[in-house]
Amino acid sequence: MNIKKGKLIMINQVAIIILMLISMLVTLLMVVMYLNNIGLREEVDSLNDELVYKEKMIQDRESRILELRKINHDNRKHINLLNSIDSKYVKRKNKISLIAESLEDLCKNNNIDYRYIISNENFIDIAYSDLNSILVNIVENAINSISSFGEYKNKHNYIRLNSYEDNIIFCIEIINNGPKIENTRGIFVEGFSSSGESGRGFGLTIVKELVEKYNGNIFVNSNEINTTFTIIFLK
Repeated sequence: MNIKKGKLIMINQVAIIILMLISMLVTLLMVVMYLNNIGLREEVDSLNDELVYKEKMIQDRESRILELRKINHDNRKHINLLNSIDSKYVKRKNKISLIAESLEDLCKNNNIDYRYIISNENFIDIAYSDLNSILVNIVENAINSISSFGEYKNKHNYIRLNSYEDNIIFCIEIINNGPKIENTRGIFVEGFSSSGESGRGFGLTIVKELVEKYNGNIFVNSNEINTTFTIIFLK
């Protein structure tokens, strides 16, 4: 009997030791898994950080590309103006008259009846290139809008540019009888194009930025008869 009890005690002790070893192994496995999970989380966090960084780099690159497109878009206006300047114009001090005259050939080449009235001899202190960008971009937008609709090709299309002042404001109005603009606010959003062509849609964004640069305001009114861009600068 004593021998049997001794064997049972030994078996119980061995079982307890085995259970303890199993428990230790389980604990060790849990620790290893925990450490692995920490490592995985750190790796995932690192990958996420890298992905965010790359996305920011892509956005910055796209932003620079858009900016370069805008600069290129605007530089064409300055080149065209310089090419159109005749020596007889250089002597004139009224820069808005000079720009208004430079638009005649552009409109004529697109079969647009273009006329202008400049009633103010002075104008606000605005850089010549900026004023040129404002006026040329609006006129080109009107021409592109008219040209993109077939029903307007055989119509008597016109553009009018008027400039005047009073004791409080300088005002420029550019009127065209092209198609109605349904979304007069959206036209100033970068990428919007009245002609629907890809890679365009910077002109009116540039206009709004330049007008606001000189603390001015620009308004657009459009209906089935005509579209009017009104630019106001306070004196």
